Amino acid sequence: MQLSWRRGFWRIWAVLAIIWVTFFGWCEYSAESKWSDIHVGGECWDRLAKWSDGTRFDEWDLYFDDEPAGSGNERDRWRESVREKLRACEYDKPLVQRLTAWLDDNFIALKGSLLLILLPPFSLLLLGYCVGWVVKGFIS
Repeated sequence: MQLSWRRGFWRIWAVLAIIWVTFFGWCEYSAESKWSDIHVGGECWDRLAKWSDGTRFDEWDLYFDDEPAGSGNERDRWRESVREKLRACEYDKPLVQRLTAWLDDNFIALKGSLLLILLPPFSLLLLGYCVGWVVKGFIS
């Protein structure tokens, strides 16, 4: 049985890349406070995102409460009620439509994180090919 260095290093890189992307992707997802399962805009938003007097929500109204959690503020209770209605409306949509809306809402945060998530594994792959090319020049 002969060792296949190329295949072995390729597999090590694949495992490390998957671990890296999963770990840092999850860290970025968890750290971003604005990741949401509620799509701002669209049919559900237009129909449901309103205060009790009929005025429309803005994006800040959805994400930020007036008082600390559990304070019993009437506006915060209404806000939470609207969040639940929006979630229910969003979950009734087909999965592809929900994922597309989620990507639209979170694209800016996702775009900033993609370099941190994807660049190191591909840099390591490129470095590995360069080192392999140099070593192969000495061997053959």
